[in-house]
Amino acid sequence: LVGAHAQAALLHSSKDLLWRVETAMCGLLLLDLGHMMAKRLAQKRGCKTRDVFIDTTTMKTLKDICGSVICCAWSGQAPLCWQKLTERRLECRFGHLRAAFGTSQMSIADYWRASLALMRRELTKDLPAQCSPATAISEADFVSCADRSWTACRNLMA
Repeated sequence: LVGAHAQAALLHSSKDLLWRVETAMCGLLLLDLGHMMAKRLAQKRGCKTRDVFIDTTTMKTLKDICGSVICCAWSGQAPLCWQKLTERRLECRFGHLRAAFGTSQMSIADYWRASLALMRRELTKDLPAQCSPATAISEADFVSCADRSWTACRNLMA
């Protein structure tokens, strides 16, 4: 459930920006609430938190996904192609980057360098029509999303 909220906020193709923000906020809240509950349960059982909840690295990655959606929606400074952020397109892009290496094995540093080079080449191209300039959500919408997210998570955990 937690992973679905985090990934849906970024990868879902047919929802509007406010839905993405609310879903990302729910993801962040569920991660934090789940971690708190797991810590408590681990103390009772005398085990480590990672034995009863997702790995710390996975949790940080999911939080980064949620945070990036919220930051993009809040800033409204860069054009975003939400339609291009589907899993199939991202896998295809990763495959394109990986194919540049003879053994198809790359380190994280190799990935970032190859990705940066590809993004630089893409900067010279015009953005497709579907990539409209992002418009920042209003403060009132942001607060409303936060309230709805908190209420939904609180009701789920009650």
